[in-house]
Amino acid sequence: MISHFLNLLQFGQNIPHAHELIYFNSNLVKTRIVGFKKEDSGRVIAGDWDLNQVSLFNQDFFNPTFILAYRKFELGLTWEESGLVDLRFSKLGRMGVSRSEILRDYEKLDAIEERIKNEGKFPRDPANTGKFELGGISIHIDRTGKPVFGGGGSHRLALAKFYQMETVPGKIGVIHRKVLQQQIPKSSWGK
Repeated sequence: MISHFLNLLQFGQNIPHAHELIYFNSNLVKTRIVGFKKEDSGRVIAGDWDLNQVSLFNQDFFNPTFILAYRKFELGLTWEESGLVDLRFSKLGRMGVSRSEILRDYEKLDAIEERIKNEGKFPRDPANTGKFELGGISIHIDRTGKPVFGGGGSHRLALAKFYQMETVPGKIGVIHRKVLQQQIPKSSWGK
């Protein structure tokens, strides 16, 4: 909380807020950065953290969820055929989550895909209103103002990238201090 007020004093109203809604171009998201947590949303961080980016499709440095989800859309597979149901069940089954519950979650993503096909735009989760985005795709902003995937929302990012969506709702992750020092306006972050 103190860092938020210090950022406000130094950079004015252009500062990010935790879990703030950001619209980004999915075609510009080509890399991912690991190591940050949900609690880091809205933090302004200096240094070279943004130089440690890895390709979204690099299987050596990335969890398989994004790659499996992208393949599912690319090849027209079912959720079961993609391997994602087994992957999630291996993690959540121990906590009492059933395969049918996992499939119900994937039905929500199927509904998003249908809306994209029918309306040509990526919808926000109806639970999110106003200027905040809880859950969803986590997007960091590097020193040049470019969007970098933060890890949360792998399935949704795969869907957005497959359909080459230029305007996608996401949740702000961390922002490089240089973006604010260069006075790059929020409206251009991630675009």
